[in-house]
Amino acid sequence: MGGVHRNVGEREAAINAFLECHNAVPKPFRWAESADEILAAIERFRAYTSRPKLRLFYQSAGGW
Repeated sequence: MGGVHRNVGEREAAINAFLECHNAVPKPFRWAESADEILAAIERFRAYTSRPKLRLFYQSAGGW
């Protein structure tokens, strides 16, 4: 599907062709971690970035 498309119609046709081929043999999505593990990782990140020194760093870098 690579290449340059000359107009929107060509691009849409290429995308639709890719999706038809890709979806012909669908596979179920499998999470790498459980919901509890994902939420625990988010909580660890929140706790880590809530530290005063890091908060100043992120704010000065335009993070929040």
